[in-house]
Amino acid sequence: MVAPLLVVLLFSSVLSYLGVHVIRRQVIFVDLALGQVAALGASVGFLFGIDPTSPGAYIFSLCFALVAAAIFAVTRPRGGPIPHEAVIGLVFAAASAATYLVVDRSPHGAEHVQDVLTGTVLWTTWSDLRWVALVVVAAGLLLLPVHSRLRILSSEEGGEHGTEVRAAGWDFFFYAIFGLVISVTVRTIGVLPTFGMLVAPAILGCLIASRFRTQFAIAVGASAAASVAALLVAWHLDLPGGPPLVLGQGLVLLGGALVLYLIRAEARGQALTRLVVGGVVVALLVLVIVLGGRKLAHMRWSNPDLAQDTSSEAPL
Repeated sequence: MVAPLLVVLLFSSVLSYLGVHVIRRQVIFVDLALGQVAALGASVGFLFGIDPTSPGAYIFSLCFALVAAAIFAVTRPRGGPIPHEAVIGLVFAAASAATYLVVDRSPHGAEHVQDVLTGTVLWTTWSDLRWVALVVVAAGLLLLPVHSRLRILSSEEGGEHGTEVRAAGWDFFFYAIFGLVISVTVRTIGVLPTFGMLVAPAILGCLIASRFRTQFAIAVGASAAASVAALLVAWHLDLPGGPPLVLGQGLVLLGGALVLYLIRAEARGQALTRLVVGGVVVALLVLVIVLGGRKLAHMRWSNPDLAQDTSSEAPL
């Protein structure tokens, strides 16, 4: 477990930094879009017979991610009527559709899609760790000298600095580094865990603090704690590593938001009462759903034996 734990700690640092920028830019789903485009690149390489864990697959993913980075940089609105999320969502939908079309023609396509979505982090080797460390360190060395410029462009007044062409160039640089990182996270932990580690800790950091450094520090700590706990739970319960990573990030964000709600409430007694009542209502709804689901499972029209009987009539 040492190699998987070190990998998620490395990802916690770089994804938290990028996540704070994403929250400040208000382009929440750019990670999903870039990740899906990178997955499309790996799927195209897989169609050509390239091993998804090989450097060739990473090159395919990176090239596709750079194309998406150029699209996001050029289409970022600067006072226009169309929100950037519309373009990002369209790219995500198109990349998802293209991925399914590609894997439909690939052997073991269903398994490849599952690996892309949830990753294989528990199977991380020391060789994978060295590759991840190289990419994360390279991204950090590229981002550190231009942090001030990127921070300005990620703030609300970012559009007031420099010409539109220069701003688009810096946006492309940011999204290109984003693609460099996403291409390696997708092949290691998957698209969905990458999104969880990028967004949830950054949201918590932005809820607590207003300065970038403080937001980043809180995000790194929350992401690292949630990731380590999730992997240890997955290991001991013999679960895949990707889904617990997503749930762990979400639970940390939920817990932090509830604590902030209590701390910042003017009447803490009333706030605590609301939380208790809300928790009881949610628990009752879950209980009703579970009991109702068991009841429906025994009804005639949802009998699983019916599907077995109809399938037996199919021609051999």
